[in-house]
Amino acid sequence: MFIAAIALAVAVAVFLLLRGRGGTKGSADVDASAALDALVADAVERELAQTVLAMKTDDERARLRKALRGTDADIDVVTRLERAVRGIDLEFIRFAHEADTEVNVTLTYEDGKTVKTTRRLANVDLPRSVREGFERNATTRAFLAWQLPWRR
Repeated sequence: MFIAAIALAVAVAVFLLLRGRGGTKGSADVDASAALDALVADAVERELAQTVLAMKTDDERARLRKALRGTDADIDVVTRLERAVRGIDLEFIRFAHEADTEVNVTLTYEDGKTVKTTRRLANVDLPRSVREGFERNATTRAFLAWQLPWRR
């Protein structure tokens, strides 16, 4: 029984890693931004680490950080995140006179609870689709769903 559980965990980890590396490239390319990914990963890590996932040691926090940044899909961390997080939504608010944009990160838990964090991001670091939407539509708000790295 124990060996079957280990085999299943390894199979899921391999699947998640391969799925994260492969796949088709489409609108996700347009919405890619390393600076935005780092901003969201940092906000989510700060919210989840101690309160929801009860990660107290530096090693546990490092594993969470790597998983959120897509550098290491630790199966235990991925499983815990999947059980806790329903989705992450981003709202971009641009002010015409400023060189950066307000980014509201809304983390929705599986139980329906939401937590909102506000950060600032330079306009040049916004995903191309958001910048183009601001220019094309002359709007001050844009919305985007952020996917955890292993879901991309």
